[in-house]
Amino acid sequence: MPTLSPDVGAQSETTSSLALRAHLLKATRSQDLDEAFEKVLSEYLELKIAALQETTDRLEEKWGMEFSTFKQRLADDDLPARFVEGEDGAMPGQGGVEGSLVELEEMKAEYYDVRGWVDGVVPDEKLTELGIDVGPGTGVSTGDSAAPADD
Repeated sequence: MPTLSPDVGAQSETTSSLALRAHLLKATRSQDLDEAFEKVLSEYLELKIAALQETTDRLEEKWGMEFSTFKQRLADDDLPARFVEGEDGAMPGQGGVEGSLVELEEMKAEYYDVRGWVDGVVPDEKLTELGIDVGPGTGVSTGDSAAPADD
């Protein structure tokens, strides 16, 4: 069986690398490779950040609140007081009428039960089933405890 010299593979890889380098330098109008990579990476990150900001703006408009407020409400796992406690002078359907208040703790317990969660925490088995990595450095806690995420 014929064999190739190790230099043959190295030569074609070097030729490919040189062609890629030349193309990258030309496309970015850069003088060196580090500058070219910096330009490409910076532009990529700017596009990603702009897309994320656009999505955030759209969601804030839909929710009628800033993302930080929405995030805090999710973290609190709570509803505004008017739905739980009611408020003086509330119109029907706004949480101020007898019998229209939300039984939040009962509602959360039922929701967690339907989802198979434990005290509001998604079990590792479900995360694995969904393809979500668990463990240190992933932002998702593991173990039997209902500990918050490690991020």
